[in-house]
Amino acid sequence: MKQPKNMELTGMPLVEIAGEKRVLIENHRGVTQYDTDRICVRVKFGQICVCGDGLTLAQMTGACLVICGRIDSVTLLRGR
Repeated sequence: MKQPKNMELTGMPLVEIAGEKRVLIENHRGVTQYDTDRICVRVKFGQICVCGDGLTLAQMTGACLVICGRIDSVTLLRGR
């Protein structure tokens, strides 16, 4: 499906939650906090924070990263 010009998503973060065990974040700008209960990732307009237990950064490339563990919440913090 073609997006209207005002809905252009190029470079915007994409977050995919797979059940309660995995989160994929595309178009990130690096990790700002890394603990086993909270991982925060910088994106174009703020941060995405994943909270849970036993969290690990399972994969990270320049384009995407994968967080695994027990996922309790995923929060978008604008402007941080």
